[in-house]
Amino acid sequence: MSKCVFAGCFDPFTNGHLDVIKRLSEAFDEVYVVVSKNVEKKLVLDGEQRFNLVKKSINLPNVQVFLHEGLLVDFCKNHQVNCIVKGIRNIFDYDYETLQAKVNKEIGEIETLFLPCAPQYAFVSSSFVREMFCLKREVRDYIPAEIYDEVKKAYSPKN
Repeated sequence: MSKCVFAGCFDPFTNGHLDVIKRLSEAFDEVYVVVSKNVEKKLVLDGEQRFNLVKKSINLPNVQVFLHEGLLVDFCKNHQVNCIVKGIRNIFDYDYETLQAKVNKEIGEIETLFLPCAPQYAFVSSSFVREMFCLKREVRDYIPAEIYDEVKKAYSPKN
């Protein structure tokens, strides 16, 4: 049985993330989406809130969503997964994720696969969506419809 992990902070979860997960669900028997904390990032929502938004967005029978704090390689070992998949939008993502892949291989013997994003999501990132909210611009095309209202309320600037 083939399994993979797709992890991120998902602050917020976007249609680009969802597209990668849908494609992974067609290629793997089981997909574990891991909502993680990143100590380097200032997150808008806490882990539980982000976990709930991701869970509401995904309706695929072979995809499970987890909330995890700690090293991703530890999650992989605990769930007997030897493959992490990273969505790649551009060369900057590739450079950053290549370093992470080397670390994951070194400390956990976990392989990393890179999946190019769909062209329509090449510019969509969580930080882009947050910035659009701050500028009071419409983001409906970038957020799953199931969570749009909750995300808009959570990320829109307070008046």
